[in-house]
Amino acid sequence: MKVRREVKERGQRVEVAWTDARSTSAWKTESEFREWQADVGSVSIESCGYLIHADEKTILVCLSRDTCPGDRCMMAHILEIPRKMVKSIRELR
Repeated sequence: MKVRREVKERGQRVEVAWTDARSTSAWKTESEFREWQADVGSVSIESCGYLIHADEKTILVCLSRDTCPGDRCMMAHILEIPRKMVKSIRELR
């Protein structure tokens, strides 16, 4: 995982580039499946938000939060990203 700048502080605005999982339930021939499988660009995701938590297993980012101080802060739209799926994290200014 590439970290452009050390991102440690809870509450930092960050951009996380990561690879998402995907599936299909459509009937496909083997050649159609290989074509679908080769299109890996569709699973590259960039998410921006406020860092809630980061450790060796997971990163939590929320998209919305109120402005109260400390642990009583209310958050919404929380995204949990498995660390193994993360390509890079960078601080937003």
